[in-house]
Amino acid sequence: MLYVLFWIKLDLFTTLKYLGFLGIFLVFVGHRALSYLSSVSTKQKTA
Repeated sequence: MLYVLFWIKLDLFTTLKYLGFLGIFLVFVGHRALSYLSSVSTKQKTA
């Protein structure tokens, strides 16, 4: 979606700003998801 908006409406610097915010959000969410999966996997191995 952001890629389409870049070609239609946005300029490069605005798109990079949005991608920066999106990247920070995805790093946070991805870290939480992988930490959760790791803890579940560890609990299953020890149980």
